[in-house]
Amino acid sequence: MKKIFCILSVLLLGFACKDDDVKPISVTVQVVTPATLDVSAPDSYDVVLSNAIDKLEVTAATDASGKATFTNVVPGTYSITASGTNLGFLLAGSVANKSLVTDGEVIEVTVAAAKTSTLVFKEIYYTGSKTPSGGSYFRDQFYEIYNNSEVTVYADGLCIGHLIPINATANMPTWDRADPDDYVYFYQIFRVPGSGNQYPVKPGESIIIAQMAQNHKTETLNPDSPVDLSSSEFEAYTPDGSSWIDNPSVINMPCVSNSVSAAPWQWLAPVFGPAVAIFFPDASTNFDDFTVQVGSSTKGKQVPVKQILDVFEAVQNEANTQLKRVPTVLDAGSVYASGTYVGEGFSRKILSTTEDGRNVYQDTNNSTNDFEKQTTPAIRRYDAKIPSWNTWAK
Repeated sequence: MKKIFCILSVLLLGFACKDDDVKPISVTVQVVTPATLDVSAPDSYDVVLSNAIDKLEVTAATDASGKATFTNVVPGTYSITASGTNLGFLLAGSVANKSLVTDGEVIEVTVAAAKTSTLVFKEIYYTGSKTPSGGSYFRDQFYEIYNNSEVTVYADGLCIGHLIPINATANMPTWDRADPDDYVYFYQIFRVPGSGNQYPVKPGESIIIAQMAQNHKTETLNPDSPVDLSSSEFEAYTPDGSSWIDNPSVINMPCVSNSVSAAPWQWLAPVFGPAVAIFFPDASTNFDDFTVQVGSSTKGKQVPVKQILDVFEAVQNEANTQLKRVPTVLDAGSVYASGTYVGEGFSRKILSTTEDGRNVYQDTNNSTNDFEKQTTPAIRRYDAKIPSWNTWAK
């Protein structure tokens, strides 16, 4: 027994000495801007090293050669992101879960470019709520999309969908195509109907896309729900029987692509945290054309990164913030709620307000920076305007 105790004591002392002997290291990040991009590099990039486990984060700007040097970095596993803007483009790239233990190490981060968007996610509610009896209720999920620009945008044809994988994971799929990194992959897409000019969204106006456009606070649905969605512009209506109630005043959005289940295709954002994107398809888009995962029969609808307008990514908890499903150029961060069915939402932060009172929202393509958690979700928070064609909300 004494021998075992001595061995354990030596081991514990050894670990203690090891912790005391940890020395900070220097790290250089070289940001690479491909010559094939449609826009030139900005004057400098902001480079961030973040260690979610130890809650460490350091930031530095690149020099004229695209290098950022960090000193006194505590050895560990980091996510490295680089971002900058130029001529209406965001240029960003990342390296995830990089082990930094060698002094003087140089890491390359290659960036891609995406245009800043006119339409952005303004408020998202995916967590669901509890019923008075303690049951789980998710029919009250919604997304609010806001015109953050100075020009009128038509919502006709706008697509919204959930990305693969459904839940954040370290085991990201690989895709059977020659250029897999040029795309994001959806398992489900719903589309706004319209001929092209039926649904104008003016600057400062927003549209609400509800899973089910009802007043969810009623006794027949869930009196403990935080939201009344009966004034929504659109609902992802799925005629799947008694579990769904159609609001005849609200415009139904059809499901145009689904790779994971047979019809009827219900709208359901994962309560553990969705990755959701909006885009306008081009004339060549075939919603029945899928890409297969390597080593699996799972399929996804591929959409070019350059077509994506905005992305919101949420993960289950703080420990999962490094499990990125979305390319950094589209979203370099993520958010998380305190749990599932907790009635929490996320709203985008206000960047500035114009002289006529219109809010301009922060859009750095980073959900961590751009959104804040709200204990109670709200549609049209901060006085977003209702489109004139929504007569049922008056």
